[in-house]
Amino acid sequence: MRYMIFCDEGVTLTAAELLSPHFVQVKNQRFAEAIARQNGDVYIVTMSPAFSEDYEAACRAREDALERHPERSIFVLDSRTAFGGELAVARRLYDFLRSGMAPEQAVMETQNYIESLSTIGVLDRRDVLREKRAVSRAGSRLRAHFAARLLMEGGQDGRLHVKGRSRGTETEEICRLASRRYAQRREKPKRCVITYSGCPERARELGKKLKSLCGFQELVIVPAERRAARYMGSGTLMAAF
Repeated sequence: MRYMIFCDEGVTLTAAELLSPHFVQVKNQRFAEAIARQNGDVYIVTMSPAFSEDYEAACRAREDALERHPERSIFVLDSRTAFGGELAVARRLYDFLRSGMAPEQAVMETQNYIESLSTIGVLDRRDVLREKRAVSRAGSRLRAHFAARLLMEGGQDGRLHVKGRSRGTETEEICRLASRRYAQRREKPKRCVITYSGCPERARELGKKLKSLCGFQELVIVPAERRAARYMGSGTLMAAF
């Protein structure tokens, strides 16, 4: 079965994905061109609409392609998150497809994964995020009031919501919330994706602690892509599983 997984600009693909014949990063919302170059099934995973307009652009490209070629299989998935979370979704979709799962079943299972996905971290750019409405209104008010970084968690509305004030111990705070969310998951995830901006040592420290707490079998630690870094700031650390 021939297929391709497209991700938008918010994702930093690892060396494994860059070498894989099944992953491509689509820049500048050129989804129509990317679809036209592929003969097999196409899966597009995008950031939440709260972060960008890529999801809407991908849906338009899909509709246009199906008007010309209604026999094609083209799927668009809103990850309801961004950056590391989006990569986690794309990797899970790849797991299902690699196992030989039928396209519709793989999409349905990936959608279930999105609905259970935990995205937890500390962000360092309240100005851009508030402007993009990616942070909840309450979270924006608290960040402005305290003038401090806050512990944030992704919600099913595709936005980030404040979970507490960061007191300078970001890795411990992320680990405490992550361990609670992991315990609540019916199906325990085996992979954790960590995205960082500015400090790879802290990302590795977080990964080591999360692996010990939650028993993850695989850690994927990647720096933020340039577009993502503009949102995230220099002190950002996010874990998705």
